[in-house]
Amino acid sequence: AVETFVLEDVAAASALQASTDFFNISSGNPAQRVDGPPFDSAVALKDATTTDTVSWYTGDLEGNPRDSSLARVDKGYTISYGARADEEALRESVRYLALLSVETFDADVATDEKRYVSLSQKVANGISAQPGEQSVESLQSQLGYKEGTLNSIKERHTQSAEFAQAMLANVELADTNEIGVRLLHLQTLLQASYQTTANLSQLNLANFL
Repeated sequence: AVETFVLEDVAAASALQASTDFFNISSGNPAQRVDGPPFDSAVALKDATTTDTVSWYTGDLEGNPRDSSLARVDKGYTISYGARADEEALRESVRYLALLSVETFDADVATDEKRYVSLSQKVANGISAQPGEQSVESLQSQLGYKEGTLNSIKERHTQSAEFAQAMLANVELADTNEIGVRLLHLQTLLQASYQTTANLSQLNLANFL
């Protein structure tokens, strides 16, 4: 019974923990690997290095993932829309998919079927985000909100461009003769105004006596 338990549940739990040690990395917290050789008798872990382990992620580990991609979309307004594979929701999805892909099962081995069931249950429980954990849906919602904001700004820019084009078209299509007549009329009014101002400045009591 103990041997069966080890080959089924313990083996599944061990595989799950190994995936955690490999995928859960952060700045100052590298992936963990079995401290060997010899590997068959090793009981400790050590920090993985680039010489003995292929890392699943080699991008940035610090800062806000959103700030990895910035775009100035309006005067005084910048949208941060970056995303990184080491974010919890994406990392966990990759981890569980990788876990199922590397494990092998033999249909002719009785304990393998139960190990598969045990591992599948653990993956199903783990891949469902718990309260307080980042989910793929929440990540999608964040980026979707930014996309909505960007679309609103884009629409405003489009309307401004169309208005400017309409104004330019009116200028280009204006009748030069009509413009000349209006300018001449305006000049006449200005001259009359200037003359009136000059006349007023010369008024004194003697003019009325």
